[in-house]
Amino acid sequence: MCEEQLPTKDKSDQKSAVKIAPFRKNILKTSHHRHNKYFELIFFSDAEGYHKIDDINYPIHAPCMFFVGKDQLHSFDMPREAEGHVMIFKEAFLEDMLDIDLLVLFRKFQAEDLTRLRKAAPYELLFQQLSEALQQSGSWQKQIVQGLLKTYLALASQEEGDSKKEEYQLKFSEFQKLLQGQEFPERSVKYYAQELNISPQRLNQICQKAAQRNAGALIEEYLLLQVKRWLITSEESIAELAYRFHFPDASYFGKFFKRQTGLTPKRFKSEQ
Repeated sequence: MCEEQLPTKDKSDQKSAVKIAPFRKNILKTSHHRHNKYFELIFFSDAEGYHKIDDINYPIHAPCMFFVGKDQLHSFDMPREAEGHVMIFKEAFLEDMLDIDLLVLFRKFQAEDLTRLRKAAPYELLFQQLSEALQQSGSWQKQIVQGLLKTYLALASQEEGDSKKEEYQLKFSEFQKLLQGQEFPERSVKYYAQELNISPQRLNQICQKAAQRNAGALIEEYLLLQVKRWLITSEESIAELAYRFHFPDASYFGKFFKRQTGLTPKRFKSEQ
């Protein structure tokens, strides 16, 4: 079957950027398919069999967590019903994220198909809390959902530990620390490469391998996050913020922001 004929599925909620549901009992064996513009985090508390992502067939040993990207192909082959939960994220969820630590954790797991977990109970509880939070309304719902997800991913990351990190992951961590240490980040890939004593090409390779995005895209992502924070909290003019964030002028700053968000900085600020 050629790539164009591969089935595409859409289980997302048209009204929400995030959706949580129990893993469906009738899923035992599926054909290889891709998702329609969303990411999927799959947590198994009790399951066995195989989960194929792209061309890798992973044995399922619960408890464990799989992260399936929006462009990845995957399929299941399981001998019995599985217990677990599925969490679906649209791009809008990432675009609306203001917590850089959560964004970093999300990108980390986006690059790792499978994460082994020691105990199921903490994750089952967090999924229950996330599900309840998504059913509530209120001005703090977004912050609660993002806070719980951050706890979930941080707990899973801590279980992994640093002992299995390869050289490229350590260098990627150095890059993240350097980037996030700047309130008004430099926008040049060359700057970060020089600080890390590697070439821009090598930095791009490291970022691509660790986060499936090049260094320039990760810099712009963090830059946009910082710009949003300043637009929300600062009384400075657009021209002053353009200067702070190393743009040549307010017009260039505005074009960057609108390209990323679809809004002018002034419109974004007025809607907060």
